[in-house]
Formats: sequence, C-alpha cells, structure tokens
Amino acid sequence: MSSRLSVLVVAATTGELGDLAGRLSGRATRAAGPWTVDVGRVAGRPVGLVVTGVGKVNAGAATAAALALTGADAVVAVGVAGALPGSGLGVGHLAVATCETYGDEGVETEEGFLPLDRIGLALGAFDDGPAYDRWPADPAVADRLLRAARTVGPARPGLFVTVSTVTGTDARAMELAGRLGACCENMEGAAVAHVARLYGAAFGEVRGVSNPVGRRDRPSWRVDEAAAAARETVARFLEAGG
Repeated sequence: MSSRLSVLVVAATTGELGDLAGRLSGRATRAAGPWTVDVGRVAGRPVGLVVTGVGKVNAGAATAAALALTGADAVVAVGVAGALPGSGLGVGHLAVATCETYGDEGVETEEGFLPLDRIGLALGAFDDGPAYDRWPADPAVADRLLRAARTVGPARPGLFVTVSTVTGTDARAMELAGRLGACCENMEGAAVAHVARLYGAAFGEVRGVSNPVGRRDRPSWRVDEAAAAARETVARFLEAGG
C-alpha cells in the first residue's frame, strides 16, 4: 500500500474516533449527505474521518457517502469489540481483521443456521464471482495495521463477525465462535467492508477488546481504554505512511 494512497477512517461513535481529527494538517470539514467528514493530511497522505453512527445501515450508508465525496483508495474501520471464546484475546488487546463476516444474514432452521451461500442469495456480484457473507480485508492494509497494533499492545489477526444483536449469553457466544471461527464481535465492520468492496477501495479494520463476549456484564467493560488503543493504532498506521 503506497503512502500516496488516500485513506478514509470510519468509526461508529465519536468516542471511538476520538481526537484523530487533531492529527490532520490543513484540516477542513465537508458535508457528505447528513454526515460530516473531516479531511486533511497525515504524513503527506490525504485522510478523511467520519463518524457513521451505530449499526450496519448507518455504517454502510456513511461509508458510501464519504467514499463518494473523498474518492479514498482505502477504508479503515476503527472501534471496540468483544472477544469471542477461544480467540486468545483479552480485555485491552487489539484485533486486526483478516476478513469480516455478517453473522445474522441467512436462515435459522431446526437443523441450525444456514448462511447465504447455502441458500443461494449473494450480496454482490464481482469479477471474481459472487460475494455472500464474507468480505476479506486487503492483505497489505491488514499487515500494516497489525504491525502498528503490535507497537501499541498485544495484538492478533483474525476473522471478525458483525451482528445486529449483541451477544449477551455464554451459549450464543459459543455458537458464534463454533460456527464461524471468529475472534471478535462488532456491529458495523462487515457493512463497511461490503461498501468498500462495492467502491473498489481496499479495506482494513482494527478494534480494541473492551470485554469478553458472553453473559452480559456491562459495568466491567473497558470501552474507553479499548477505543484509545485502536485509535492509537490507526494514528501510527497513518503516520508511518500506511
């Protein structure tokens, strides 16, 4: 990934995006439909920043609007996530996506969950064939994000799963981990990856682990610390020229 390529950084909330706008030189603000995009440069590279709002629809629509505005070559999602059982991730660790997958799209049957490829419903048609629920990260972007993450704290790559309903039981956590082999759960990433693919932009994602996925214990979550670690990873990624 060349340092000349422009990058759009997307986050669901202002808390996850944090102070990244303060690192932009020549900062300006532009409208992309109902969203606001901060644009400027980091280490000479054009960078845009947008807060999408929570959930797949907000994330996908905002990413599309911001890509149409900026024409960015790459999209990097940043935020927090829950670590799934068996992932090897602990609270405060960093996860870098090798691939994003939709966890809810499909059919629930008496025999179990059937994903989109099993029922023949594609979400997109591309030169290399139909796309169903999985959206790979760009290997070069993922590699550079992982290098940056490892300068911030413990980090590992893996498959991310995007859900509409956040997991709040141990049984559901085990089901997701077993069915998908995913390392962490979030609510936006697959939609961002999906839209990036539609626009021909490279995709990458880094998330800080705020909690283990399972029985819900919201007071124990470390959201601010997880967001700060992921945000610092993106800052170092950008400042190193990607």
